[in-house]
Amino acid sequence: MTSPALMLCTNPCVIHKVTLAPPDEYGDQQQTTTEIEALCELQQARSSEARGQGLVVVTQWNLYGFADPATGAYLEVNLTANDQITIDGTRYAVQGTPWRVRDPLLGITDHVEAVLQEVTVGQGSTTRGQQNYV
Repeated sequence: MTSPALMLCTNPCVIHKVTLAPPDEYGDQQQTTTEIEALCELQQARSSEARGQGLVVVTQWNLYGFADPATGAYLEVNLTANDQITIDGTRYAVQGTPWRVRDPLLGITDHVEAVLQEVTVGQGSTTRGQQNYV
């Protein structure tokens, strides 16, 4: 049986799962990225504007997921703050530690919730994720 939270996950999304590897011979952190297709729900939480070297808009979003596109069942993804999510062509950075919401009756993970961030700088130029903007 699919949970009510997963039934709301109707937006296709791509999870860019980052795995960190040991530093190379020069001490640079190495990483690999794996893309996972899933269904999720994204809702805007807040937006703020800051003025400095131009207009900066920081938008936070609440992410709910993940459902398997083929079955609609819960899709286990160990989401971390290193990962990013693409929804409708926009890429968002995961902020902080995502949390698993457990079904108290069944004792299993029902869905995952996370905070995503999008940063827009100036007119037309857009960057995503953690930025030094002020």
